[in-house]
Amino acid sequence: MIAEAFAYAIAVTLLIGLAGVCVERFLAELGRPRRIAWFGAYAVAIIFPLVSLLLADARPVEAVLASSAGSASAPVPIDWDALLLRGWAAATAVLALGYAAAWIRLALLSKRWPRVANEQARVVLADDVGPAVLGVFRPRIVLPRWLAAAPETVRSAVVAHELEHIAARDQASIVAAQLVAVLLPWNLPLWWFARRLRAAIEVDCDARVLRRGVDPAHYADVLLEVGQRGATSPYPAPTLIEPVTLLEKRIRIMLTRPRPGAALR
Repeated sequence: MIAEAFAYAIAVTLLIGLAGVCVERFLAELGRPRRIAWFGAYAVAIIFPLVSLLLADARPVEAVLASSAGSASAPVPIDWDALLLRGWAAATAVLALGYAAAWIRLALLSKRWPRVANEQARVVLADDVGPAVLGVFRPRIVLPRWLAAAPETVRSAVVAHELEHIAARDQASIVAAQLVAVLLPWNLPLWWFARRLRAAIEVDCDARVLRRGVDPAHYADVLLEVGQRGATSPYPAPTLIEPVTLLEKRIRIMLTRPRPGAALR
């Protein structure tokens, strides 16, 4: 029963994810935030399998009793349901410990990071971490030390990006998506959801920065410079540091003009 429920939930989540990709593209053509598609996908992927399983018709009691009576003298089979549940609990415990260790490590490191005077947010300097936003309830911007010697236009673009993350509470969305994956580690499409949501959050943040008047070509240069520095990207935080393929995608989206009639198509 548990294996069937897992397989059903995975299949449904995968189909919902494919629908989420389509909705994300549609929202992009309309100029709306892409992350909305994945918020909806998470809600449906978590609620729909649970409700459908609860509403499924149970076998009649007589059939269950007859099955039990017929197998009374047979050897006791392996309880796969119990094994799957134990494996689920063990995987969640291991991932939760790793996640907590990552947060504790960042908290200990941040105590040694000097604070920079900034009227808009708490900003600290780190040797090899950032740019990123750390913290959900008291967020702070982590900047790498090399930015202190960078031109003011570069620093202002980086800080503007991180301030947009804080204003939109993006760090809370990322942490929530990661916790869902930790609690349901067997549902592999949810790990893909987390990656797609993070990418959508970064693209949405880029769009908000550009709407504030930042030049797209200059902003693209800043993204490339930050990506080439190779600083550490904190796992539980929204950050400018992304794999090369995602950076290319973000830059291509920024520099591509909307096609007339694309949303209608």
